Amino acid sequence: MFKKVALVTLPSQELERPPAAPAVLGGICRDLGVDYDVFDINLQLARNLTQTDFNEASDYWRTTHDRPLSNQVLKEFNRTIEHIISQNYDLIGISVFSRFSTRAAKLFCELIRSKTNIIIVAGGQGCTTPWSDMKFGDWLLHKKLINHVAWGDSEELWKHWLTGNFSVAGTDSIPPIQLTNLDNIPPADFTKLNPWNYFYNQVPGIYLTASRGCVRKCTFCDVPNRWPKYRYRSGASMANEMFLHYKQTGVQIFQFTDSVINGNLREFRSLNENIIRVKEENKGFNPRWLSQFNIRKAKDMPEEMYELMAESGGKMLIVGVEHASWDVRKHMGKEFNDEDLDHHIRMCARHGIQNVFLMFIGYPTETAEDHKKQLEFLDYYQKYMYSGTIAMIRWGYTGSIDRGSLLESKNLGFDLVPEFPNLKLEHLEDQEEDWIYGRNWINLDNPNLTLRERLIRRVQVHEHSAKLGYPITKGTEELKILKIIAEQLLAGNKEKPNRSLLISAEEH
Repeated sequence: MFKKVALVTLPSQELERPPAAPAVLGGICRDLGVDYDVFDINLQLARNLTQTDFNEASDYWRTTHDRPLSNQVLKEFNRTIEHIISQNYDLIGISVFSRFSTRAAKLFCELIRSKTNIIIVAGGQGCTTPWSDMKFGDWLLHKKLINHVAWGDSEELWKHWLTGNFSVAGTDSIPPIQLTNLDNIPPADFTKLNPWNYFYNQVPGIYLTASRGCVRKCTFCDVPNRWPKYRYRSGASMANEMFLHYKQTGVQIFQFTDSVINGNLREFRSLNENIIRVKEENKGFNPRWLSQFNIRKAKDMPEEMYELMAESGGKMLIVGVEHASWDVRKHMGKEFNDEDLDHHIRMCARHGIQNVFLMFIGYPTETAEDHKKQLEFLDYYQKYMYSGTIAMIRWGYTGSIDRGSLLESKNLGFDLVPEFPNLKLEHLEDQEEDWIYGRNWINLDNPNLTLRERLIRRVQVHEHSAKLGYPITKGTEELKILKIIAEQLLAGNKEKPNRSLLISAEEH
């Protein structure tokens, strides 16, 4: 059994709430009696750097451009590394949260490995990022910068790793196994992360997980590839853990990381009923929660369910409406029609539940008529935006073909090919490059929907949303980037797609 563990979180992540990974792994350490500490370098940089240095570092983490990091960034990394080494930890675990954490993870591992032979392990979705013709986690192993990498769910694996057993499912080349019982995971431990130290909006909160996977298999989504089966915690254990965190840290805001919190309607009802029970038994506990949420058929989500949600503290739902066209939604695998959507938004308005609408521009089947419905959709639902029921609308980057999705793995009968076989992005700067990620494709069965056309449609819905008053996070910044890319995309790519079927996009 390892006796002393350092858990390290790296940029780039948002800073409103403490990261969930070290809290979950720390909870397992605590349950097994292993001493541990958390080092959130992401928060450390935000606290100690000038705004200019922090912004430049953020651009560096999120792009592939070669540019030097400021000396202050390197100083902060080295300061943490020296402290870790001085404290004689016998295991270091680093969280590579996403592909935007890979450059920071590479830097941290190179710096610390040059100074110590402490066992270093890594995990997180960022380890699956393509890197030098392999996955980033495998690259770290290949370069001997870490000793082991975790794939898939890591909670059960972490228990074995803490005992020194690195021959379990999900370790290195051993395929992972999805967890079947989430109730067996000890409660997360946020006491060493202190939610009050983060850049919260009005009051602090934490992330919790009530389920993994999804009951739907939307064609554009990679969640079913990561978690083939939908698994969920019991409503009673979830409500009790929420109260535990309130007692330990004082938080009353809980953001569920679930892909869909209402995948199992029986257990979702139990979750709401148990939160209400705990509230009634403990004066002062008045939680508010937000989560991703599936719009269900109206008959499956009667008004009673919305009443329970509101009473339990359900204040905001992040819903994948995705598209105004029912034809497009049907092909995506969405199961709710326009009447079901109307029912959902009416019930939310009646019971004071806000929504963030997630939308999708440029699905491979999208026609000009489908796009017109997107614009009309904004006019139709404007009254719910004015009432606050639609608190925000997110249009995304334009339709992407993501690894692990049905669109990518099976093509669903589409004739999808790269639009620009030798796409070069050197003329794009900083995060502008990210807007092209996964989007260099064309459906030869719908050839008018070029990348340029998708960008034009994206600009149109953005401008119409803004005209009608819909809140859009970083709306001005996004619009500026979109227009730059739409104007410059072909400037750096004179080569035309090599398929004669391709028809040029309509001019606007």
